Amino acid sequence: MSEPPGGKSPGPEAAITDDANLDDLIADLRRQDPDRLYIALFAPPALRERLIGLHAFNLEVAATRERVSEPMLGQIRLQWWRDALDEMRRGDEPRRHPVVRSLAAWMPAAGEAAFDLALELVNARERDLEDAPFATVKDLGAYAEATSSNLVRLGLLAAGVTETAAHDAAQAAGRAYALAGLLRAVPFHGAQGRIMLPGDLLGRHGIADARQSIGRRDPGKLKSVLTELAEMAERDLMSARAVRSLPKAARAPLLIRPLARLYLKRLRRARFDLSEPRIDPGNAAKIAALWRARFLA
Repeated sequence: MSEPPGGKSPGPEAAITDDANLDDLIADLRRQDPDRLYIALFAPPALRERLIGLHAFNLEVAATRERVSEPMLGQIRLQWWRDALDEMRRGDEPRRHPVVRSLAAWMPAAGEAAFDLALELVNARERDLEDAPFATVKDLGAYAEATSSNLVRLGLLAAGVTETAAHDAAQAAGRAYALAGLLRAVPFHGAQGRIMLPGDLLGRHGIADARQSIGRRDPGKLKSVLTELAEMAERDLMSARAVRSLPKAARAPLLIRPLARLYLKRLRRARFDLSEPRIDPGNAAKIAALWRARFLA
């Protein structure tokens, strides 16, 4: 099988080195994950294609829920990616899929750590197939680390960066970005009938029945929940920014930091009113933030 269930086939001889396939991955990221496309485009040429392929891999697994009609198909899709990674780890011929071929160009040389991080990322995405909220803030943090932080750390490995300090910064920055994304996505999840905010956090702020009260009868309580999560993200961001003497090669993968900072600033400026249009900074502001961090920091 050259394509996971729920996706389009790239053709039997597809490879990331084909310009057409690379253009397709860029187009998919531009439509569905422009943040990570911009990060890849700000990377040095030698790293850029690796990050495009890596971020396309993340998109493939992160969009599983939206690409399948029932949870069982989502499980099958995620298993396809586990099998592809396991085959790559064993040294088998990589599957004829442009994202798999892209990963196969560098992951074996990056060692076992790269495969462990990627498999943790895939496994964590099983959580997306459920409607139930996270039970605790700790559960949410673990999910953020397994998905968002692991992706940033994989970017570091793609750049050849193994220093512990850089990976510590990536762990914190990934959590901050994931929490900022969760805050901004509350209306999106609500439209799907999902509440992803942690149950213990909702309870601390007096929201006993999230589906009935969140954002409707108790907008003030909702804002207090969002404020606490934002404070957690800001602490993570401070930790990530406090790491000094990072290798130059770590700059591009860690460009997630200025984006997280930008989103959190916009949320605070809007006083956590998620209906406020200015919480979306727009592409120009994001590109400007990335440019300053990449070339002026």
